[in-house]
Amino acid sequence: MKLSYYEIYITSLRACSAMGFPYGLDEDAANIITWLEFNNLNGIEKLAKITKDTCNIKRKINLENIKISKTINLNKSSLLYNGPGLFDYLYEKMKRNKTSSIYLKNCKDPEFILPLITKFLKKHNSIKINFFKKSINRKTFYISKKKILISESNNKSYTLNNYCTIQFYKQIKKNPSSEKIINNINYEIKDSVTPNLKYWNIVAKKANETFVPATKSSRDKGAGGGDDND
Repeated sequence: MKLSYYEIYITSLRACSAMGFPYGLDEDAANIITWLEFNNLNGIEKLAKITKDTCNIKRKINLENIKISKTINLNKSSLLYNGPGLFDYLYEKMKRNKTSSIYLKNCKDPEFILPLITKFLKKHNSIKINFFKKSINRKTFYISKKKILISESNNKSYTLNNYCTIQFYKQIKKNPSSEKIINNINYEIKDSVTPNLKYWNIVAKKANETFVPATKSSRDKGAGGGDDND
C-alpha cells in the first residue's frame, strides 16, 4: 500500500489531535512523523507506539531550568510533544552564544531529534548525536547538509541509560563506517512510501477518533455532507 506525503501527514496530524496535541503542535508533530517515514526511519511505527503511551506524552519540560543547567532533563517525556518548542528555544539560544554541545537526560525517543536538528545546519556544517540507551544499544548519528549516517557508537564514556549528547561542528566530520546511510534528507524527492500496515492501521484508527459520529444531533449541527436532497 503506497501512500502520498499528504496521506501520511494528514493522518498523522489527526492522530496527534486525537491524542490531545494542541493546535499548531499537532502540525509540528505530523511534520516530524512524515519526515521520518519518508526518510525510511519508521515514523508511522514510532507514532503507533506512542498512541499506547499517552500518559507520558504531555509531560512538559521546564525551560527555566535549562537556563541554569548544562544538561536538559526530559524526564522521559516525548520529544514528539516537547521537541518543537525545546529545539526552537535552543536554536535561538545558540544564536546568542557559542554553545557547541547539548546534553539530554532521560531521553527515550532520540530519533525525533533528527528532523528537529536539521535547521541547525544553517549555522553548522555537521552535527553528531550519541545516544546511550543501554550498554548494548549505543547509536551515533552523523548529520550533514546532504546525508545522515547511522552507526553503532563506540563511545564507552557514558554509563547512563537514555542519555543523549549533541555536538555541533563548523567543519564536516570524516564519515565513519555506518550501518545505514540516508543520502538525501528531504522527503519531497519521493512520490510515496509504503508504511508497515500493522502500524499504519493503529495510527489510522487513532486518527478516526477525530471524526464526528454520524448521529441525528451531529447532522442537525452541520456535520457530514448529506445528499443532493438536503
